[in-house]
Amino acid sequence: MDSDAVMVSVHKDYADFVRFYQIFRRDWGKYLEDFKTFIISLKSSVQSKSFSFNYLVDAYKKESAE
Repeated sequence: MDSDAVMVSVHKDYADFVRFYQIFRRDWGKYLEDFKTFIISLKSSVQSKSFSFNYLVDAYKKESAE
């Protein structure tokens, strides 16, 4: 996964996420070499995959075994 840590945050809407991201970047950006974000809507009526942390666990196990 090419990451040392994963953080999950839940937001009411996109504007709430933007406020959080701006504060996070301001307060923590100087301590982090690089960070990436992605957004998943949990309100959609169509889901191609169920939301689960098992995908992260599987990726971690695979990376640890190598």
